[in-house]
Amino acid sequence: MLKDVTRKIRSGSVGKTMVVGVLTALAFAVLSLLQPTLLSNLIRGSESGITGQKYNLLLLLAVVLLSSVVQGVSVLSEGVAVSRIKHLYQSEILKASALKGTLKRKGAFVQAMVEDVDIVSKYYVGLATKALPALVMVVVAGVAVVIIDALLTLVVVVICLLIFTALLFVSKRIGRIEMQVIQARNGLAEVLTLFSRAITTIKPNRRYWDVLGHVERNLDNLEQKSIDATRWKAKVSPVNGSLLPIVAIVVLGVASLRLNSGAISLDDLIAYVMYLFILMTPLVQAISLVGRRGEALAAYDQLRDHLDVNDAEDSVPVEIRERVEKTLSEDFPSSGLVVITGPSGIGKTTLLRELGRKSQSAALTLVYVEQFPPQWMPNARASQVFYADKTKLEDFEQLAQSFRISPYILDRPMEGLSGGEQQRIAIAAALTAETDVVLLDEPTSSISEEDEKLLAHEINKLARVKRLIVVVTHDIHFIEMLEMHSVIRMA
Repeated sequence: MLKDVTRKIRSGSVGKTMVVGVLTALAFAVLSLLQPTLLSNLIRGSESGITGQKYNLLLLLAVVLLSSVVQGVSVLSEGVAVSRIKHLYQSEILKASALKGTLKRKGAFVQAMVEDVDIVSKYYVGLATKALPALVMVVVAGVAVVIIDALLTLVVVVICLLIFTALLFVSKRIGRIEMQVIQARNGLAEVLTLFSRAITTIKPNRRYWDVLGHVERNLDNLEQKSIDATRWKAKVSPVNGSLLPIVAIVVLGVASLRLNSGAISLDDLIAYVMYLFILMTPLVQAISLVGRRGEALAAYDQLRDHLDVNDAEDSVPVEIRERVEKTLSEDFPSSGLVVITGPSGIGKTTLLRELGRKSQSAALTLVYVEQFPPQWMPNARASQVFYADKTKLEDFEQLAQSFRISPYILDRPMEGLSGGEQQRIAIAAALTAETDVVLLDEPTSSISEEDEKLLAHEINKLARVKRLIVVVTHDIHFIEMLEMHSVIRMA
């Protein structure tokens, strides 16, 4: 999936936007490199008279204004590229999650969708759009300062190398701590996801302090990791803050000596200082990227975790996968009613999902109803569209009514209904769907004994005409109500 994102970035509109960003940043670099020479000519302009000074002044102003416009276009291009890359990552994460068929780490999924894609996109867009312009600025400005005064340049290079060496050492440590911060952040997100589910049962069960204590421990862990990362960033901050002042003081000190000795002229000194500041621009950008590298790599690892769907097969226990292959190849019928039973936690739901995946690969249409149906449909009536495209609304409403669901209830949001009502509505939608296979996971977990009888009657009737119905349940009483079925017992 990561390769898909990379390919789309290179070949689509994102790639074109990135090219525009690189070209405009390169144009800004070139215009910036012209300014020291133009300013030096302006200072020398007194030798060519007032006309020459006006010409140099107007040309310098034009270059400054043009560079400002080009910089604005560059910033716009980078912002658009970041937004589009974020959208690509978010789309691929959604697709990967859909292919996996489960979200084991729901909190981390939300963090990746919102925060990690933002961190990674900004880092890599900045890296892509700044590399070539920075190289041009370093080469041209570096050659210029060496030509103007090689001794002064040597002093600056030594200072910068010492600073960079210290920064690289600290940045590696920051990268490791940033990974710990993201792991603590994801741990808190997972706990908060569970907390949001448990909030309705906290009060009646009097579990205030147990639940809140668990959340607060994760809050404390994230706080401590964030403080550790901040401490290391604070160690870099004095270096970042003192970089330009130190270089400026040393340059001005040595330059004043060179100027007094006549080794360098005033206009050359001004051009030298401007070229030096041009050199500082990519240097500061590099320091910024080095500081953000650890965080970006840590966030990228989280994205890769959500985008990697190759482990979907491996995530299924070996014994379950072997059972799926055996039942499909040997004694699994192609029609009728099949009941999968066994104790809780044995892997019945996993087996059902694997059967669904195998059925889809065999080009069979299917409908799958999980134990707790999704609640995000606009109303209960929309369930029939959610479970299958080819469903007759009147058949769905009629079966729902036989399950004691009135038309009034169908117009209400699913989240406002009881668990039993939600389950009966979802099953009615599935049983009236025009598909080859119907998969029902614990269909009696939330319904009454009376509704069990109604459901068993409808399944028995449908099994005579439907190609295949598979029911996962550990409800022995319900199994006894079903007719003409084969049983797969998991032990």
